[in-house]
Amino acid sequence: MAARLWRLILFVLLFRYLYKNRYRLAIGILEYELWRRLALRLTLGIPAVRNYFFRFLFPV
Repeated sequence: MAARLWRLILFVLLFRYLYKNRYRLAIGILEYELWRRLALRLTLGIPAVRNYFFRFLFPV
């Protein structure tokens, strides 16, 4: 029971933090997408480099 309560408290705190910083989080996600597209565009002609990028740097 105590473990479940503790998990619930942690979840609520995390949710409140994310909700309070939702704009910062949204900007972070947009930035991530922009970098991902830039990486795709730059490495479009080189399959080995593209595989490296998407396997290690941008796991989806």
